[in-house]
Amino acid sequence: MVFTRLCTLNLLRFFVVSLSTLLLFKLHRLATEGDSIEPSLPYASIDPESAPSLDSETARLLRLHELLARPQIKCGKKLLGEAPEDFFLCTPQDFKRRINFTSGLLISGSAVYRGDFEAALSINKWTAIVPPGDQTVLRLAGEVDVRQLEDLHRWKEWRTDELQRTIKKEEYSLAILHLYSGMLRPTEDVIKQLMIKITCSSLLLIARIRNGNDADLWTSTLNYLFFARNFALIGATSSGLCGRTPLSCEYRISLALIDPIIDHHLPPPFNLGSPLEERHRMLQYLSSHHAPCSQLISPSSIPPFCANSVDATTRALLLTYRKIITLPSFSPLIPARFTVVSPHNISGSITHLQLGVSPNESNTSADGTWRLESIDKILDRVIAPSLLLIDLDGIEWSIMEEIVDLVLARKIKHISISARLFVEEDDTIRKFFSSIRRLILSNYSISHFSHDLYHLHLAIDS
Repeated sequence: MVFTRLCTLNLLRFFVVSLSTLLLFKLHRLATEGDSIEPSLPYASIDPESAPSLDSETARLLRLHELLARPQIKCGKKLLGEAPEDFFLCTPQDFKRRINFTSGLLISGSAVYRGDFEAALSINKWTAIVPPGDQTVLRLAGEVDVRQLEDLHRWKEWRTDELQRTIKKEEYSLAILHLYSGMLRPTEDVIKQLMIKITCSSLLLIARIRNGNDADLWTSTLNYLFFARNFALIGATSSGLCGRTPLSCEYRISLALIDPIIDHHLPPPFNLGSPLEERHRMLQYLSSHHAPCSQLISPSSIPPFCANSVDATTRALLLTYRKIITLPSFSPLIPARFTVVSPHNISGSITHLQLGVSPNESNTSADGTWRLESIDKILDRVIAPSLLLIDLDGIEWSIMEEIVDLVLARKIKHISISARLFVEEDDTIRKFFSSIRRLILSNYSISHFSHDLYHLHLAIDS
């Protein structure tokens, strides 16, 4: 009897707790409905090189703050000027291509802009496109060519055609865009039109954020500047309150021109930058650049590759951790021209180097059982392959940048990869995406692409 009562009481408690939890969950959904910061995206239709549209005001603001908090260029940054007129610059020795800050372009719509940053620079020659009464030009060192916007106060929008005619056709060390004047505000199209005419090594932008629309403008602009114009983020300074509810929020954004093939600079975070979102962007990018080959060779122990990328003269190199390697009988690849690098002892007629691929500078595995070498030293050991096959059970993620460097430097025509598909909390997926993009920009194409929840298979050909 006592046992029955205890069971009844426990069941009653369980139902009360369950109902309370359900009620709280529904109340929370009602309170946050329409302003979720974890939006669901139509991943199959997203553009991997632009920011997707979001309904949530909070999410749009946080997305921009997140983007600006993650610099793409790591350099010896120097902060010049005084808040609220300060910008970051990389010193010239931080670039692979030496940059001398000798000429500057200033486009400003504000006559009250003090020019603290510009005054801190040592630039020999300036072109200043400013409204009448601008005081900044009085603080500029060196030769100053002033172009006044006499009727700026009458403009209802920025007249990009007039600005384009005013900009000299020359390469500037840096360009500063301060596109705020009264009711005039920048748009993405205005910036795109100006960047058609502006050639510069460093680009400095002033961005004022009042709401989600402003955040969207600058998120889209920064994505455009990276993917279409090759400008990467050095850093950003801010004044005012820049958060979920911005108040007098202003960012000073510093960007530098990069080489998208040579330099290892990651793309902007996708949307809110979660690992799942980054994974979807990468997969969508691979899918959008996929041009399937007519015949795929897909053996069980070797990454898949296209039949038209090999013949009887092809030299192939397989980097793997597998113990058993079997060449497909229907492939033109012949054992005498096929080399396997594996830490295991591979039997048969295939040329074998008993090594593991080192993801760092270590010479042995953590337990001391495998001898390791870096991929560049392994390539030095073999006759230059035209087909590189990679099946490293996850190691490929950490050395993908190095793999692409070697593929481009040694002009390897065909690469086939079987990768473990992780969802990491760090920048691993962005690095992989960036590495594949470097190959695409170097005129390689994706001839095979497939994946499941845990594995990714790629064949890439020049």
